[in-house]
Amino acid sequence: MYVAMMDASPGCNGLFLPSVIPSLKILRQHNVTAKCIILSSLSDNVFNRVYVCESAHELWKTIKENHEGTENIVNERYHVLIDKLNSFKQLDDENAETMYS
Repeated sequence: MYVAMMDASPGCNGLFLPSVIPSLKILRQHNVTAKCIILSSLSDNVFNRVYVCESAHELWKTIKENHEGTENIVNERYHVLIDKLNSFKQLDDENAETMYS
């Protein structure tokens, strides 16, 4: 949903269109509701790290980054696991049962 914002402060010629004001109010209300739901479900430790975020989206991205790490860290973990999987081989004196136990 696209919402055009214009400055409507005193001394400025910008005006809000009547249909934009309810849209902004609804968007703000949804954002506040989402933030409340997310923040109420967090532990104190995580809450103290992310409560300063202004939007629900920013809040969610910060929690995700704190939990999973940055995109570089996620990629690095993925490549380490792939390397471990590729190096998993059966030894000469092993059978399939002992290999997977």
